[in-house]
Amino acid sequence: MTANEPWSGHYTVNGPIWVTAHTTQFTKPGWYYLGHGTGVGHLPEGGSYVSLVSPDRNDLTIIVETMSHDHSLCIRPSLPHYTVVPQNVTFMLTGEKKSEYFNYLGGIEIVNNRFTLPLDIDELYTLSTIKAAENVYPKPPPSTPFVLPYVDNFQVRNSEKVREPEYLTPQVGYFELIPDPQQLATGITILQQMPLVQPIDWCNVGENPIAVMGYSNDW
Repeated sequence: MTANEPWSGHYTVNGPIWVTAHTTQFTKPGWYYLGHGTGVGHLPEGGSYVSLVSPDRNDLTIIVETMSHDHSLCIRPSLPHYTVVPQNVTFMLTGEKKSEYFNYLGGIEIVNNRFTLPLDIDELYTLSTIKAAENVYPKPPPSTPFVLPYVDNFQVRNSEKVREPEYLTPQVGYFELIPDPQQLATGITILQQMPLVQPIDWCNVGENPIAVMGYSNDW
């Protein structure tokens, strides 16, 4: 989720949340993964699948993905090259429970405990015996630019809680609003750098604290 406009309340629900929903909306706490070779494995032409079952073994969810290498890159570690091509995959169901359909965005007919799923590149499917909740969420407020000029005296009135300053995004080091130790009776707060030692970083960020304020287009 991207929520980088605290002044407007605008946010966007991005792809990783919907990818997670392919599992979280079709399973419940207590479900467990099946083992490799019995519900978890790789597809013959690239991609993979995992299966989860309910504790009473009455419900089953299968998640199938064919994400390409270019859409699966991570910052670290590097991802070895692999290929994915369109394919038709047949799954065979075994066990005590027999079912005619998995219902999600329509049914899939199972014949002799088998069903075939046509898969293209960069696709993600969930097949389950349970139906997911509606993928709805409150409509976010409209996006608005950061209003300039902006003035902030960093005061927090009638509060004893330590708070972060609004619209200030620490990049190196960390800042908090705390009561002024020299004027505790007044309730005045000050902006203070909290860690006073060089943090452990992943790249060369320099020795001085850095924080940015406002809209990214204005930096």
